[in-house]
Formats: sequence, structure tokens, C-alpha cells
Amino acid sequence: MAMIYSSGSCDDLPEHARPDGYLAPLTATPTEWVTILGKPVQDRFDWGISSYLVPPAAREHALQEYTWSQAAIGAAGISTFYPEQRTVFEEGLRDEEEHAEFFVQLRSHHGLAEPTLEFTPSFLWYFDAIPRNDGSWYYLDDAGRDHELVRTRRTDTELRVDIAALSLRRYLAARSRLLVIQHDRITRFDHVPDPMIDASDRSGLRHFAFHSGGIHSVDRPGFVRLVGKQIVLPVDAEPADLARPHTSERRFQEFTVAIDPNTGERITSTCEPDKLSNYFTDRGTPHYLTRVYFRREVLNRYTSQPSRYRIENGRLSCLELWGISIGTNPDGLIEVYLGDLGRDLPAEERDHWLSFNVPPSGGRDEGRFDRDILGRWTDGPPDPLRGLFAAREHFSTALGTLLGQVAYKPWHFRRPNRL
Repeated sequence: MAMIYSSGSCDDLPEHARPDGYLAPLTATPTEWVTILGKPVQDRFDWGISSYLVPPAAREHALQEYTWSQAAIGAAGISTFYPEQRTVFEEGLRDEEEHAEFFVQLRSHHGLAEPTLEFTPSFLWYFDAIPRNDGSWYYLDDAGRDHELVRTRRTDTELRVDIAALSLRRYLAARSRLLVIQHDRITRFDHVPDPMIDASDRSGLRHFAFHSGGIHSVDRPGFVRLVGKQIVLPVDAEPADLARPHTSERRFQEFTVAIDPNTGERITSTCEPDKLSNYFTDRGTPHYLTRVYFRREVLNRYTSQPSRYRIENGRLSCLELWGISIGTNPDGLIEVYLGDLGRDLPAEERDHWLSFNVPPSGGRDEGRFDRDILGRWTDGPPDPLRGLFAAREHFSTALGTLLGQVAYKPWHFRRPNRL
């Protein structure tokens, strides 16, 4: 909807002062980033953005006036009601009169400490968000990969806080809320616009006013001001799809499980567990425990990030998000059961494994076969930590025999607790 003028015109204004360029990018259904908070860095009052939440039923009320609201949000205190002299503690999370709920603010602490960016707790909890030192936040998907959630942009004149749009709108859908973003921008001039400007832009998703005026100032007495609100809508998703803060793919890739002896071509199979045969049901498909092989380089991405991934006792795991049993065959290939690929790896992670998939070669991991299939006790896969411990003890004993005294203080091997 274009600006409707009741008086004046902005044709004579410079491009940066006109409202259309500012309003054009604003949409109720953004897909990239949304600025939800903005403040001037200096002691200026010519620009600002703030945000708050409302239930869908309060949308019309929120847009009834273009002026900013939710003044009671973001600060706790005592309110006294007369004449009954009744006092009520206001926690600062809601403004009942405006049907508004707290979402975000930047507290300045009177300049005595670095400003604090505060969100309503459920927003960060929903994503299990992780902070960075620069004030941004990110979250992990099922595969354990980073996704940017909140970013801050600071220049010499302003500070902006942006949220990844689809993540924000997913949160709104999960909470059945709308986001109201309030905008206020003042542009100063060395003269008062004549004739005066008075315009409005109103629809079911936003309400803005644009007007001009004059103030008592020697150098820049004129101004134009754009002020108003816009709505950001939630994504259209089923409640069951919102249990996780990100979409979860249901893709089951096909992996090479054998070579056709007649044609030499690869034989592939889905890794979807429910479509594989097992000891109780023959579905005419490969068995769940069919061995699938990968070049050893498939593990490089995991060994290069030890703070996030762990390979221990024949198992690869990512934090507390996922884990899968692995083996190593005589040719040094990584061995994984076909059904485990579909059951234990996120779909996004299987894409990585698929690129290293090779036909069977070199036989099976015999130790793993004895443990998993025959149920025999084995020494288990090599444990580098325990091997280092044993080697040190052996060297210390031998050196002590030559010197006639203990060479090293003994180590007490203890495996760390894993919660």
C-alpha cells in the first residue's frame, strides 16, 4: 500500500528522507533476516526500532495507532492504584492494556557497563541457543551443525540486532504469536518543508505515518518523521512439525552394498530401517545388518573437531545429538551397518557419508563380527588412550630396571565420566 497524502508532498525531499525506500523492504513474511532492535550509538534520538509479541487476536489493536506502545514492558516495578491505595508488582513481561508481551531489549546500565541484550527466555530455550563473544547466537541442528540465529551489526552511528527470519517465524508459530516491530526515523533539514507533509500508510499488516514539522533550532529547524508498526507473521506449519526448532528431513539415501558380478555395476539399497529385511521379516531387500563401506577420509571432519565429535570404542558420536557404531576392515575401510545409517545418522549427515561410499573390499571387521553377530567376548577396538597408558608403563618398567629406581611416577588410568 502506497503512502496516502492529506497535504504536502515528498517530491522535493532528498531520496534518503523519503518513506517509500524505507518501507519497501518491510514484509510480513520475510525469509532472510529481520531487524528487531535498533538504536543510535551516540546520544541521538533520530532513529530506533523495537519489538514485542502479541497474540493473533490482538493484531488489530496493535495497529490501531501508529505511535509506539508497550511502555510497561522490559522494566519491573511497583504500581500504586488510587483511591484504594493498592500496590501491584509489575514484572515487566506483559503490558495487559496493550495485550503485549516482552520479546527483546538492550539495557544500557547507565553507561557503567557494557549493554546487555535480553530476549524473552523461551526464545533462546526453544533453540537451545549458544552465545558467541560478539553478542550473536547460534543453534545446532540434528546433525550438530551450526545455524546462525541472532547477529549484531554495529557501525559508528548505530547498532542493529537481526534474527534469522525463518527461525524467528518458526518460534512465532510454536508460540502462536505475532511480532510487532516499531519503527521511528527522523530526518533533519536546514529549513521547514513547505507545504507541510501529512501522509499515512495503513493495511492489515502495518500502520505508518509520515509528517513534517519545525523545531526551535538555529541550524536545522525542519524535519520529517516516519513512525509506525509492522507485523511479522509465523510460518504456516503443523503443530507436530514445530516440536523441533528446525525442519527435520525424512530422506533415506541409497548406498552401495555390493557389485553385480555379471555387469560390474554397483548394487545400491535404501538405508530406511523400516524397508530393510531382518531376522524376523524378509522384505525382499538387503538385511538391516548388511555391511556398508566408506573411505577412511569420511572421519576427517570428525577428527578435526574433537570438541564436537568423539571416536571411542568403535563408536562415533556428536555431543549428545547422535551416535553410530563403526568398525574398520583389513583394508582400512570404515564399516557401518546399512540400517544403522538410516536409524542413527541425521539425513544431512548421511549426505556426507554418501560421498565416501565405496564397494565392499578387503573383508569384514572380524572383531566386530564376533561381538555383534556371534556374541563372543573380544578385546574390542583399539583404544589409543589405553594403548598410550600401557606403552608408558612398559617403558617406565624397563627403564626402572636399568636405573634401579622408578623412572616415572605411576599414572592412575581412569576413563572420564560421560553424562
